[in-house]
Amino acid sequence: MQIAVESVRSKIHLGFAAIVTLGLVLMVTMVGSGATSLHWAIGIAASSKGISRTTTAPATPTAVAAACTSATVKTIKITFTGVTHATSYTLFDATTSATGTYSSLATGITISPYTTVALANGNYWFELEALVGTNWVSVKSSATAEYTIENPAPTTTCTTP
Repeated sequence: MQIAVESVRSKIHLGFAAIVTLGLVLMVTMVGSGATSLHWAIGIAASSKGISRTTTAPATPTAVAAACTSATVKTIKITFTGVTHATSYTLFDATTSATGTYSSLATGITISPYTTVALANGNYWFELEALVGTNWVSVKSSATAEYTIENPAPTTTCTTP
């Protein structure tokens, strides 16, 4: 690791290079002329054997819809339009309202349609997000319509009000 500090015309320049085991050389530079204008610039050094690339977050999944799988099974089938370059999807559910708090219900979904695990009695709304690898995540989709699962003896019902 190399660290160099120099002062150039009242600007502070602090730079260092970190060599990672894969031959990647990162250049991190802090430049500024006062406490309020300090910033970091990160790039790949010319001597690096690594590859620098950027990407944008994936698009938000569209046409997300839910449907009861049957009148007697406590599962919901989620359908959606796939997102270009998405490697997987995460499904979230809320049980209080469409604008309520959502919790992760299923991760690593790779195909539409997806059928949930058996759900407890209650009301459900669903949202979906797309992932590209492990670092890029889309904005969550709009919430689906409400689905209600009830289990009055002797049968289970799934309805959308």
